[in-house]
Amino acid sequence: MRGPGDRAQRRDMGRNLTLHTAFPTLTSRLALLCWLGDIPTRVSDPSYAETQQIEQRLAQFARTPILLVWGRRDPVLGESVLRLWQQAFPHASTQTVTVGRIDAFLATHP
Repeated sequence: MRGPGDRAQRRDMGRNLTLHTAFPTLTSRLALLCWLGDIPTRVSDPSYAETQQIEQRLAQFARTPILLVWGRRDPVLGESVLRLWQQAFPHASTQTVTVGRIDAFLATHP
């Protein structure tokens, strides 16, 4: 259930993002890059073990109604991550939103 690949790949992805609308300031873009660096993808990453434990417990939600909300233009968690979540929760409903529309979606889906 992992997101983007290795640390270098995430760094390069972050550098190439055109996030000036969603993250208009240098500080906000830096925050996103720092967050990308915190995604545990290797056993040596500090929270890798905890992430694995959480992933193993996700099966307990197999029969729970779930709504997956995915941003069509999400530069970090791409469509491959959405597919992983859909495989993990085959009975989940999926709502795809575009950037700039999340506020409208949340207002109509409390």
